[in-house]
Amino acid sequence: MKRRVLEIIAFISGAAVMSFELVGSRVLSPYLGNSIVVWTSVIGTVLAGLSGGYWFGGRLSDKRTDFRTLGLLVLLGGIAVFTVVLISPILLKATFQIENVYLSAFIASLSIFLIPSFLLGAVYPYAMRLSIEKVETSGHRVGSIAAVSTIGSLVGTFATGFYLVSHFGTNKLLLLISLTLILTSFLALGRRGVFSISAMVIMLGTSWWALNYTSHLYTANGQTDFDTQYGRFTIKTYEEEGGRLVRALVGSRILWHSWMYLDDSQTAYSPYVRYYRLADHFVPERKSVLLIGGGGYSAAKDFLSRNDKGVIDVVEIDSQLTEVAKKYFALPESPRLRIFAEDGRRFLARTQDSYDVILIDAFSNSFSVPHHLTTKEFLESVSEKLNGGGVILSNTLSPLKEGGNTDFLKSIYATYNSVFEHVLALRVKTGNNEAKDFYNVMIVGSHTPLNTAVTSGGFEEFFSYIFPEEQLAGGIVFTDDFAPAEQYLMRAL
Repeated sequence: MKRRVLEIIAFISGAAVMSFELVGSRVLSPYLGNSIVVWTSVIGTVLAGLSGGYWFGGRLSDKRTDFRTLGLLVLLGGIAVFTVVLISPILLKATFQIENVYLSAFIASLSIFLIPSFLLGAVYPYAMRLSIEKVETSGHRVGSIAAVSTIGSLVGTFATGFYLVSHFGTNKLLLLISLTLILTSFLALGRRGVFSISAMVIMLGTSWWALNYTSHLYTANGQTDFDTQYGRFTIKTYEEEGGRLVRALVGSRILWHSWMYLDDSQTAYSPYVRYYRLADHFVPERKSVLLIGGGGYSAAKDFLSRNDKGVIDVVEIDSQLTEVAKKYFALPESPRLRIFAEDGRRFLARTQDSYDVILIDAFSNSFSVPHHLTTKEFLESVSEKLNGGGVILSNTLSPLKEGGNTDFLKSIYATYNSVFEHVLALRVKTGNNEAKDFYNVMIVGSHTPLNTAVTSGGFEEFFSYIFPEEQLAGGIVFTDDFAPAEQYLMRAL
């Protein structure tokens, strides 16, 4: 019986550690994005906490070995996970003010994840020590605890990544992890922990109810927060000056993926989306268009509303965003719209279709760009799928104030030049360029000359600022082997 209890505790604590680590990036993402910098900070902090916990649990087990102490470690670990729900918004608002994203992510991770990881790490060596009764069987017992804990970690990893995050959301999943650990501590504490555990369960139940009630209030006030397998998002509805209602899909606190006016859902979009209309100028007879990155489907809706015959395929890896676009952003059903829920690069490698125009709009948030969609090899696969005379139009970001770091934009430009014979970089006109720290930049690439001498057709404004080649010189060519896209974007930020 004793052995089974220890194995159950090892299994659940192993699962809790991995689930806690995976959901950790979602805690930070609304403030700091979901880049490799955030992941590195979370993983590094959790590993540091576990390492310290292993040391502490081992030392503690040398001084005393009883189930009550093990139960207290599990209970305290559950309480620590619960406190993340309470303190993370306060700490993240404070660390968000730090301009250096690396430092901000590191301090936020250290403040939020170190103590829970430390306490959960202490459970493992303590359970191992309790399992040893005879020296002759110590290897077998230790190996069993290690195996069971690892299996728990595997279950926690796959369950969290494939199901729990998208089903429960960030805060509810943290409460679920906390509740599971607190209830598990009962196995070791027994009757002595009934009062404490009951109080904690009541507290967690109240918190769960409060989260549901808060979510209801947000929805009633035009705001919905939700998690998918690929990110954490918010839908906001608000009234701008003039009284018009706007609905926006927000992936982090400074990146708005899509927005629309509720009284004009088919034609009012973010300024950069209009620049995709350049496809009409460069390829007037276009019949087939591919959009990689659906988001709120603004570009797809704009294409459908302006073209009676053309067909557009949209590759959006996050199928839940597609459902959100249908429910909240007036995405219509159309026989001219085909949607594929998979990675854009995988789709290009698999499809037998070719296109007149390929549009790229795949920023996951302001701190993260899928690096495999920025490389020379990716653009070569794009080139293979373009019909003769076709063009690629890709949305990117860059700081354009004097002194801003433009390594990312320069390297994107260099990479496109390494594949396409003709490349343009167009600053997106927003009407308030001088006040912005960052701008959308539309990159256009083709194997045929790109006509910029436009005086009619409504395309003139799109060519109001074309970057001179010398201004974008000096970038490196991103490849699958070396594409520090996220790091370059961090320097810009």
